[in-house]
Amino acid sequence: MLISPSEGEITGEPGPDMAVDRCTLENFLRAAADWRADALHSESMTWLYLVGLGFEVSGEQVFLLEDFGDGVGALLRNAISVNNLVNGMAPSRERRGTARTQWYFLDLRRARPHEINELQWQNTTATFDADLPRIDDREAAIFYATEPGHEAYSRTSLFSDALLECLEGEAAVLFEDRWCVTSTSLARALNRVLERKFKELAPDFAQQNVTVAGSIRNGIICYLEGPPLVDTSVEVDPPEAAEFSQIEVRSDFDKLVLAFGQADPYPFRARLMAGIYEVRAVVAPTDLRYSSAARLVIIAPPHASLKINVAQKAAGSG
Repeated sequence: MLISPSEGEITGEPGPDMAVDRCTLENFLRAAADWRADALHSESMTWLYLVGLGFEVSGEQVFLLEDFGDGVGALLRNAISVNNLVNGMAPSRERRGTARTQWYFLDLRRARPHEINELQWQNTTATFDADLPRIDDREAAIFYATEPGHEAYSRTSLFSDALLECLEGEAAVLFEDRWCVTSTSLARALNRVLERKFKELAPDFAQQNVTVAGSIRNGIICYLEGPPLVDTSVEVDPPEAAEFSQIEVRSDFDKLVLAFGQADPYPFRARLMAGIYEVRAVVAPTDLRYSSAARLVIIAPPHASLKINVAQKAAGSG
């Protein structure tokens, strides 16, 4: 881990009690070399998360390091190209066993600088040498926090907040009886969660959209320890029957998990663990217009909206 906190962050809230190096060019190159050396097993998985200052020039995503602009050497000497970094992690004749599952998360602005004509002729420092190519059979998905030519929200990292929520369950899918997050489920969920984050925390900032590049094959990013929690709403049909209904949510062996009554806000809302439930609408006191009803439901991310019909069928209806 490399961190270059601002002066305000240093004097603000205390951070993790750990010794970390600053994100200078030399430290970055050393860390990248060690990272690649640790990834020499084809069944390994690698992660890279970059957050900070960046821009796009001539189709290249550039990441600026702490000592950018120190006046030593060329203008982009203390900057790296994401393309060079990703390409340098590909299998080669010298590294046939390189990890075949690689995830890249780039929380960087992708807007073009005003000095685009000057910068497009400048070279960044290469993180890796360009090795002789071989078949690139990696799943190397690159998740960009925003679209090409656009800004990324910088007051706080809403992208990282959305990413963590997705990895903790918002992007979960069931695979071979285990809950996990895959590259495709994450790609589907990130923009949905990020849109909610912007509405809650930055309504005046233009919505940014996550884009995915590289190769994506629905690989498993992580497993969850158990079923994720799912935002669930329950309604009765017709709605006016809600004041006469009590909702019961029951799991296996008829165990009562949750109950809502007439005094609870309607529609009834809760966060339920993903799974199979029986949801009952118990009508009380007895009203000839309505009758108790139940249905078996599957609760799964991203959310569940349930409706239970308690209307009495007319005599003779099918």
